[in-house]
Amino acid sequence: TQLFSAQASELVLAIDEGIPLTRLPDVLKNLEQQFPQLQVECLTASSPDIIELVKSERATTGIILSDLQMPRHIDFTNLGNIAFDVYVSSDHPLAAQRITHIDQLKQYRQLVIRSKSAEPGSLNQALSPDIWYADNYYILLELANKGFGWCFLPEHLVADSPNTLKKVGDDFTKLAWQVN
Repeated sequence: TQLFSAQASELVLAIDEGIPLTRLPDVLKNLEQQFPQLQVECLTASSPDIIELVKSERATTGIILSDLQMPRHIDFTNLGNIAFDVYVSSDHPLAAQRITHIDQLKQYRQLVIRSKSAEPGSLNQALSPDIWYADNYYILLELANKGFGWCFLPEHLVADSPNTLKKVGDDFTKLAWQVN
């Protein structure tokens, strides 16, 4: 699978901010060596917004979390997996509980990611009746860190950020929260 046409003079790469960027510099270095005249622009957005950026041709390539239905005219390939877990502030009431069922989480505010056009992804379904939304994982991380609620976050994002977050619900969350 190619990121772009070899004849292209520009690559606009839109990346979901929930995806680790550890390999991006190496990929860009290879592109720079193979295509020294290539102009590169990197954007970040939520996965549903990236699909819209590619559909509208604002972005030539998108790297997304594939919990979404892909439109027929967009090519898709799997680049790997990302683990998600449920996190709360260490000061949140849920942090002191042993969470064995999702119904325990529903009693508290959930922090959910969705697109700028208010489109939720299937990975980040609203499960609680009390919900706050944000359009990126960094805001969710900060809100959870300050005790505003619980949320699903990529493990690497939590590991790479200074925070007081506690992972909860290991008994049930590991079964369904791996994304491609």
